[in-house]
Amino acid sequence: MHNEGDIWNMYETFASMIADAGFQKVEYENLVGGVVAIHSGLKI
Repeated sequence: MHNEGDIWNMYETFASMIADAGFQKVEYENLVGGVVAIHSGLKI
């Protein structure tokens, strides 16, 4: 089982991967107490 720090790090890592793929304004929002996160970014 992951602790809260591990989960937060996974969210940050995935956001970095999206940015590295050329997306801008990468954001994420934790939902359901951190069980789910929605990531978004713009690619223009």
